[in-house]
Amino acid sequence: MRHLLAVGLVLAVVAPLSAQIEVQHMAYGPDPQFAGDPNQPDVTFCMGWSGYNGRSKPTLLGWGESSNGVAAAVFDKAELQAAIDDTVAMYGSWQAQIIVTQVNWITTPIPLQFTPVVGSADVGSSTGYFAYQADGSNDHPLLGDGRVSQTHRNAYGAIPAGGRWLDADGTEQSMFYDAVTAGVGSGASALSIGPSWTQNLGWGDTHPAWNVVIDATDVVGHYVASDALLLFASAVGDIGVNVFGANQWGGDADIRVQFTPEPVSLALLAMGGLVALRRRR
Repeated sequence: MRHLLAVGLVLAVVAPLSAQIEVQHMAYGPDPQFAGDPNQPDVTFCMGWSGYNGRSKPTLLGWGESSNGVAAAVFDKAELQAAIDDTVAMYGSWQAQIIVTQVNWITTPIPLQFTPVVGSADVGSSTGYFAYQADGSNDHPLLGDGRVSQTHRNAYGAIPAGGRWLDADGTEQSMFYDAVTAGVGSGASALSIGPSWTQNLGWGDTHPAWNVVIDATDVVGHYVASDALLLFASAVGDIGVNVFGANQWGGDADIRVQFTPEPVSLALLAMGGLVALRRRR
């Protein structure tokens, strides 16, 4: 009986710790790049592209190659910091994961050979504009709007046609990964190639889809403390994952950040529960 009580107490201590704090990218709304312009649609603050084509459902692959795929978004840094503070207050430590979701019409799990890349990008655009995407909802009235296709979907690597990426020093780069890596040495950008990752099946029974949960503590910490504009996910090689790049069906199936306590915090709290139980005997 005592053994069962001990196990129950450990589970009671650990169970609340399984809860996560999830932060989504900036909310769907007016594009600040075109403030006051009634001819511009609202945007999701997401960017997605495969090769040189802006896409709402990019394929993550080919990092460092001429045809890479990336999902990226702008986050509220104050909201991220608040999530960090709340996690530390509850558990004494924090770690972060970047989550992307495979499109739900692909029902097979993520290949184990998949090698993710995540980063915090201090980048700019030679045109001064970024091609944020419109809402990915299938029935959104703006989906068929020509303004969406012209300004936000027909993009050159998520920059409107004719533009080029700028690295942190303002130097023009033809590829996103060049702009990011140029800033890594100076600490302007942060990059993690091949971090640990797991997957889980989300969205319940209605639209089941595989979530890719990628370790990104250092990357998220850099983003919060720096001038970086974007958090992003990509992948090495030609084993890619086709993911949602914008708010598919108005849901949260796009790039987002999850905060959890470090595993050691879970263990210590569980041990503390056992000690408390033994003292009560």
